[in-house]
Amino acid sequence: MIPFLVSIPKSGTHMIRQSAYRRAANIPYGSMIYEADPNQLSIDGIKKASTFGVSHLPYHPAYELALKNKAAKVVFLYRDPRDLLVSYYFWIKKLGHSGESIPGLIDDVSTILDSDDPFSVMISFWGAHIRRYLPWMFVPGVFCMPYERLIQEPDDAFDELSEFWERRFGTGKQMRKRIKPLKCTTFRKGIVGDWKNHLTVEHNLEIIEKFGAELRFLGYAL
Repeated sequence: MIPFLVSIPKSGTHMIRQSAYRRAANIPYGSMIYEADPNQLSIDGIKKASTFGVSHLPYHPAYELALKNKAAKVVFLYRDPRDLLVSYYFWIKKLGHSGESIPGLIDDVSTILDSDDPFSVMISFWGAHIRRYLPWMFVPGVFCMPYERLIQEPDDAFDELSEFWERRFGTGKQMRKRIKPLKCTTFRKGIVGDWKNHLTVEHNLEIIEKFGAELRFLGYAL
């Protein structure tokens, strides 16, 4: 058995990496957009992982099979898609025009950074991005953890992660104590519901239209 983390980008991946306090195998994930043919580099990476695997793999049946054959204990980490959208925007804004986007999500960040309404541009494709990940929630044996629980109920959340991963990284308390947000370059705020400080009423109405069903499915209020 190896512990394995699958996460939507900007949903707390590095928090879990810090809590594990162990070098992780970064599994390449290719494109954020669904591809009929799986990325062979992703499958090879899963096969080679020996202690702890981490990836932003969108769902594909081939990845599910590879993880099953590896006897991996998979945690799927997700977050309110609106907070993900805002966090991703500030991430590419920090990198600037010369920075790399999350592979396969958008080829040219200028589309966003040069827009008078960057959030509206992102909303147009954000629902499709989130939908690539949702099938992980239906895979038998996958433990689904919302980011919000890590922040609002850290004792219980990390205890559950510790037990699911058979205490491979110690107790929940030990995992929590290893987290050092200021030492993580990808950390910005990590605030639950920060989207409310950046998205307008009009943005939220557009979100409800484009991917309100996904928000409801994940348990987030509209």
